[in-house]
Amino acid sequence: MAIAFIQEADNGSGTTSSSTSVTITSSTFGSLLVVAVYKNNGTTISSITDNIGNTYTQVPGAHAVGSPAPDTTDIWYSANSLSGVTSVTVNFGSTCFNVPYILEYSGVATTSPIDVAGNISAGSTGGGNPTGPSLTTTQDGDLIIALCSAHGIGIGGVNSPFTLRSNTDGEAVADYIGPVAGTYQAIFTPTGPSQLCSSGVAFTVVPAPTTSTSSMFLVF
Repeated sequence: MAIAFIQEADNGSGTTSSSTSVTITSSTFGSLLVVAVYKNNGTTISSITDNIGNTYTQVPGAHAVGSPAPDTTDIWYSANSLSGVTSVTVNFGSTCFNVPYILEYSGVATTSPIDVAGNISAGSTGGGNPTGPSLTTTQDGDLIIALCSAHGIGIGGVNSPFTLRSNTDGEAVADYIGPVAGTYQAIFTPTGPSQLCSSGVAFTVVPAPTTSTSSMFLVF
C-alpha cells in the first residue's frame, strides 16, 4: 500500500491563545494524523488532544528554536488513529501566537512509523531561501513533511517535487512521498530573505505483506 494524502486544515492566519482547536473533515480509521505547529514566545506544547481520544506524540528531533526570536516549530503525530476525528486541540504552556496545521494520510506504518527527523534551529535574516532540514530516508516510499517559519515574511511556494499544503503568515508546510530512499529537502520561496526555524520528519509506508513458500512432498 502506498501512502496517500487525505486532507489538511489549519486556523487560517494564526491566533493568540493558550489553546487552539482546528476543525477537520471526519478522519478515517488507521490513518496518520500529523500536527505541525508554529508558535512564538518560547512557550511549549503541553499536550495535543482530539474529540475521539487519540494519543499524540512529539516527533523526537523535530523541535526547532528560531533565532533571534524564541519562535519554534514542532511536529507531533498520532499513528493508526481512531476514525471520526473532527477537532484537534493544541494546548500550550502559556498564551502565544500560534499556527497549527493538521494533516491526514493513509498507508503510513501503524507502529514505529518514524524513519528520520531533523530541524534547523539557527535562523538567518541575511538572505537565502528558508529551507526544511535535509532528511536522508532509509526506505522507499517515505512520506516527507517539512514545516518552515519565515515569520513576518510571506512564503509563495516550494521546490519541486514537494507540494505546498498550506501557507499562512510566513509559515508553510509541505510534503512529498519519496519513491526511493534518498536525501530530500524542501526549499521554500519567500517574499523576502528571512528564516527563523524549520522542522521535518519522514514517515514509513505500511510494510508489504510477507509471503512464505512451502514444499509438499508426495510419497508413493
